Amino acid sequence: GKMANPANPRLQTLALLADCSYEATFEEGARVAFGPTAASFELESPAGRARQLTGCCVRAHAPWVREALAYRNQLADVPALHWHLLGEEQQRTFALLVAGYGLVHWPANYTGCPSGHVRVGADGSVSVVVLDFGTTLLLAPTRAHFAVRYHAPVLMAEQLGVAPPWAEQRGAHVPWAQLFAVARTPERWQHALALALGAAERADAAAAGDTPPPVCIGTESPSC
Repeated sequence: GKMANPANPRLQTLALLADCSYEATFEEGARVAFGPTAASFELESPAGRARQLTGCCVRAHAPWVREALAYRNQLADVPALHWHLLGEEQQRTFALLVAGYGLVHWPANYTGCPSGHVRVGADGSVSVVVLDFGTTLLLAPTRAHFAVRYHAPVLMAEQLGVAPPWAEQRGAHVPWAQLFAVARTPERWQHALALALGAAERADAAAAGDTPPPVCIGTESPSC
């Protein structure tokens, strides 16, 4: 039979499984499961069952897959952003970057770090900014969680003919934000987090009158 296609499916639960796969359930009775990389999905609903590559998701399945993927991408280390599954607002905020973009340069340490790239706010939060292009890590005042903002690459479903023509020579990226626990830091954010935690410790020591912080650690309120 024809599968129901609610315009605004309502997410009920999202579970991270032991193998880093994700499973989402909806109030409408549907279930969407992704593998660890979200390269494919399995959809079950009262109307039937489907298994497909995420990059080839057809319109009838898109409402559930789009909603589940959006929540999954907030939690996963590496988001799986498919152009045809992004919302209109996200598609409007894309940036064209040269092919191969993705390598960012964090300050190596506090020695010679340019002023302003590590900042401690009055509330105890700390921000670390890359040396080249728009990636920021913000450590919460509790130092239990941190957020990152960066331009994440978008996957194009060229085999379906939905890749915009400009995507052939350049890569599309969209501004992306994620929140992680310090206790479960993905490897690619560990260096920047170490800088933030170190700056927080130095700021605490300076506030206690022990030692002044390095000159590169600013005290203005950070923005992320």
